[in-house]
Amino acid sequence: MSQEKQNPTEKAAEHKAEETQSTKAPGKTQPKSMQHWQDLVSGRIEDAMQQGAFDNLPGHGKPLKLRRNPYTPEEQQMAFNLLEDNNLTPGWIGDRQKVQNDIVALRSQMAQTVTQQQRSWANASAHERSEMQLERPYHLRRWQSTIDALNKRIKSLNLQQPYTHLEILVLKLDEELARLGADWLTENAG
Repeated sequence: MSQEKQNPTEKAAEHKAEETQSTKAPGKTQPKSMQHWQDLVSGRIEDAMQQGAFDNLPGHGKPLKLRRNPYTPEEQQMAFNLLEDNNLTPGWIGDRQKVQNDIVALRSQMAQTVTQQQRSWANASAHERSEMQLERPYHLRRWQSTIDALNKRIKSLNLQQPYTHLEILVLKLDEELARLGADWLTENAG
């Protein structure tokens, strides 16, 4: 009989009959309590052991890899082990490396420009020196723009990192110039 033509009483009776058959069918045990579940699981594991389902497993007879990273919080151990076992890294680690590489690239580019300016300044005429002074604001604006973009990424990254000791400090143009011994670039660079 089709589902559309059955009345609700017939549907209920049919459902009850199906339910009774499914609980009586072999291998279709419906546990009623937690103890019953535990007994069912234990029984199935014992049956599988007797049938040899656990023989010849990879790593049989070898110690378990219960490695612990003392620097990883207990609640993150499993997650980090899964990542490590699958040769993956958390996203913030890759982002951190990119930011650090960009900081190194900026500092290298700044050092190159400063060195070039110092060499040129030593051999420049008065007219060439005045032209070089006109270029200073351009370099300073470009570097400040790059630093602003990096600082935005640094702040975002610092919020993602689970450890505060890995925080990257924001960059400041005057500190970067002082690191290079090029504080003089900001003088009369208006």
